[in-house]
Amino acid sequence: MLYFGTRKLMTVVNHFLLLTLVLSIVTFTTTTAREEEEEEECRELYPNAIRGPPVVKGKRFFDSLSGKYIPVKGIAYYPRPNAGDLAESESVDYYAEQYRYIWEPDIINFQTLGINTIRIYAVDPTVDHASFMCALQQAGIYVIVGLLADCKDCGIGASITDLDVCYPAALKTRGQYIIQVFSKYPNVSAFSAGNEVSLFAQDKLVEANAPCQKQFIRDMRACIQDCSIIRDIPVGVVAAVCPRTTRKCKVLQLSKRSKRYTRKCTVVWLECLSTL
Repeated sequence: MLYFGTRKLMTVVNHFLLLTLVLSIVTFTTTTAREEEEEEECRELYPNAIRGPPVVKGKRFFDSLSGKYIPVKGIAYYPRPNAGDLAESESVDYYAEQYRYIWEPDIINFQTLGINTIRIYAVDPTVDHASFMCALQQAGIYVIVGLLADCKDCGIGASITDLDVCYPAALKTRGQYIIQVFSKYPNVSAFSAGNEVSLFAQDKLVEANAPCQKQFIRDMRACIQDCSIIRDIPVGVVAAVCPRTTRKCKVLQLSKRSKRYTRKCTVVWLECLSTL
């Protein structure tokens, strides 16, 4: 009796597992169909929306889903007013929800201009940027996110006297935090680890400033490479076209002051790109 009872029990269990499997398949199919319908509706509402993150091949960006080349056409975007209390600061995060009245109409202007990329500054990683980033994604606009700012310990200083330190620990933490919170957005195309930092360096310290800049870039790249849940996003620097910057580009490429700072050449945008 125990044997036949066990067989009946096993039959009931098997039927239950089979029913559960069938229900799971039906649920999965229904969910997939619903997601496809929502995706189709989204395509109709936002035909230019970014679907997948960009990837780098050589020195160019490509759409990871379609494989199409992405020609970068953009502007640097920091909507600081020309007058008032906010006009005096360069560390205000204008990309948060509280400044929607500024950035929302600007996104429409971006589309009118025909650009597909903006570079942003002075972000606060503790603030939610979902509305801003998603609005840009729907508009088909990629973002280069700056890791530095004008606040205390938010950048590589003008006077570097100790190459073993180079920049404050708080800056490394800040950079890693920004990468962590922004890497989830598929329209983030790159991170800027320096914005014309050589212009803030005393002339005789450009050779010191550049190796420290390289050290910071390597630290930020290591943050991305060491974290399996973060996609491969390039980290570079932004430089203006001027004699000091040209000098710094040469230092970034050729400096031999210390092996610690010259293991790997960094990507330098604008006029330096063709020289590396």
